[in-house]
Amino acid sequence: MTDSDKQKIISSASDLESSKQSESAPNDNSSKITPGEAIGENKQLKSPQADEAEVSWNKGVESSIKGSSGKNTASQKTQRQSGNTILQVKDLTYRHITRTSLFKPEREFILGPISFDMQKGETIAIIGNNGSGKTLLAKALAGAIKASAGSIEFIDPDAEPGGSRHRHPIRMILQHSASAMNPAVSVGAMMDNTLRLNTGLIESERQQKIEETLLKVGLLRDHYYYYRHMLSDGQQQRVALARALILDPKIIVADEPFAALDPSVRSQTVNLILKLQHELGLGFFFISHNIGIVRHVSDRVLVLDKGQIIEQGKTDKVFAKPKEALTQKLVQAHFNLVERHLSLL
Repeated sequence: MTDSDKQKIISSASDLESSKQSESAPNDNSSKITPGEAIGENKQLKSPQADEAEVSWNKGVESSIKGSSGKNTASQKTQRQSGNTILQVKDLTYRHITRTSLFKPEREFILGPISFDMQKGETIAIIGNNGSGKTLLAKALAGAIKASAGSIEFIDPDAEPGGSRHRHPIRMILQHSASAMNPAVSVGAMMDNTLRLNTGLIESERQQKIEETLLKVGLLRDHYYYYRHMLSDGQQQRVALARALILDPKIIVADEPFAALDPSVRSQTVNLILKLQHELGLGFFFISHNIGIVRHVSDRVLVLDKGQIIEQGKTDKVFAKPKEALTQKLVQAHFNLVERHLSLL
């Protein structure tokens, strides 16, 4: 091989190396994009696992939006963002004095001070032992008793500035629906009295409003003429719900509404309440000893003991890791009852 041939081989190799470097080097005319500029200064690049998690979360949100009767749907979570507070309770206190007989001293029970707030479309469960003050709190929220101190402020996020305040924002469903009904008065007459005393509707408008409300809770128009003895336990509970909804409230306080119902009727009533809450955007205070139902229907839980809130938070977090001894006892009692029923199957 001559010297000229060697020189040609060396020059061709150097040209090939320079061409590879030019291909791998960035273009001087193109601007360099850093990861911070591509996704924002305060964000980090996402890993493929993070992208997959985000996609699966988005799919879950889409499926929850499609489910109209389920709890904790995406539309409800959107409603519960900041700025949608509909109720603020600040330092609520009530002194309850009882005397069992003439010769025994008076017994004083102090409820509070209690403070919390409620978001639009939210369900707050109130649990605790007997005598912890759950019913007193429910009555105070509904206005059935006057608080000794503190404030209960209702905020209507849908009201126009300068508009009139909602006259009946909070209504109550009593524990024993049968005892709350007059056996000598028909369902329609009871609801008509409520509208006649609280609204300016004429008779035909009142009857139409009553029939629409009865249909809304799963009853028939003919139930307008029914009396208490003509209704089943489940129908009586639906009438109680209709009486609470007749004045278009924003919040419903339900004090042990399923205590007297059998399991099948209870599940139907629970689903009905969830459906109405989703359609009307109602807030619910739900008082119960049934931890299973509380876990199913509530977004947050308040644990009462001796008139004080000893623990509160998101339902799943409170029941997953209860901090207080009473909460642990209630949760453990529920699981023990479930295991006992399963062992009998």
